[in-house]
Amino acid sequence: MAAAARPRRWCAGDAPEASPSAPVRAWPAPSATTPGPQLSQALLTCYDPTTRHALNPGRSNTCFQAHPKRTHGPFACNSCKRIFHHTTTTTTSPRAINHLKCILANVRSVHKHAVELWDLLDSTAPDVAFITETWMNSSSAPDIATAIPEGYKISRKDRTNQVGGSIAIVFKDSISITTSTEDTPLAAEHLHFQIRTDPRTTLRGSLIYRPPGPRAPFSDAIADFISPHALASPDYILLGDLNFHLEQNNDPNTTTLLDNLANLGLKQLVNTATHIAGHTLDPIFSASKRIFFSHTSALHWTDHSCVHFTFRRETRHLRTQPIPRQQWNKIPEEQLFSALAANQPTLTTDPNNAALSLTNWISNCADNLAPLKRTHRQTNTKKPL
Repeated sequence: MAAAARPRRWCAGDAPEASPSAPVRAWPAPSATTPGPQLSQALLTCYDPTTRHALNPGRSNTCFQAHPKRTHGPFACNSCKRIFHHTTTTTTSPRAINHLKCILANVRSVHKHAVELWDLLDSTAPDVAFITETWMNSSSAPDIATAIPEGYKISRKDRTNQVGGSIAIVFKDSISITTSTEDTPLAAEHLHFQIRTDPRTTLRGSLIYRPPGPRAPFSDAIADFISPHALASPDYILLGDLNFHLEQNNDPNTTTLLDNLANLGLKQLVNTATHIAGHTLDPIFSASKRIFFSHTSALHWTDHSCVHFTFRRETRHLRTQPIPRQQWNKIPEEQLFSALAANQPTLTTDPNNAALSLTNWISNCADNLAPLKRTHRQTNTKKPL
């Protein structure tokens, strides 16, 4: 039986031969008007399934046997010296989130600033946007359509009895987020949320808008209100517009608020003014080591600045660490009884000395009969991305 014909390797200037087993693509011949090496972004490594040898486009008959030594980057044909380039396409899963890019903004009416909000979301492209003072109600559907770019969803809490206020969370449709509210005497609007960045990491938080008014009841009740959520996860965040001048440490209401949140381990991360009057009204409180405040940017269409921050998830890596152990199961019973009888503790009437003597007696016997030996064991360690 005659051996199957080996597909011909060809160069950029050669005419490719059609082969059903190894399909090739016709590449244009080098232009005479284009001097020097050329870079082709379309060339890919193809394989001949009959011979299991790679046929790299750009190699001529006089080139050496073409094995797939390189799968990316430029390479030159040994015959015509023309430069070619392998291209690869990589895709990222929507669930593979290294960090969340977030913003916090007081927009003072989506109805009036729908175009401006759309521009803000389109230019900053956040993964999650926390919005206060949306002033939205049940008839706000047309305004939402013009304020939210394509690829985003919205979860909102509207006022039902009066104009103003209202809060919302705008997020990319590739992100899994759940929101909830609860009945509370707290004089503020709120949304509790959970953002699942990966199967092991969840960002929990509360978005709050407190309208202007008496501050003492809010500062006294805030700790009891958020403590069930803040203590449930180390990655908890409290943010929004609290209408407190948090830069004024001599104000008793501000001091009470900061002390109550500090007792829960929450620290204020925004270290600059967020209002046109120079006050810090839009804070971010968190105890998480993965939440990082970035900066604030002025918005010409509202009197509040936009607050930028990120949430970085963690990945677990298996790392081998030596674990000290004592092999108790390998001690002969007779040797144990002999060691305990030979090194008995001294008698004393002082209970502290008696306890110390007994502890040293047992510890010495253990070290002599079962010394510590280090064994390697895989342990989970966390590393921020």
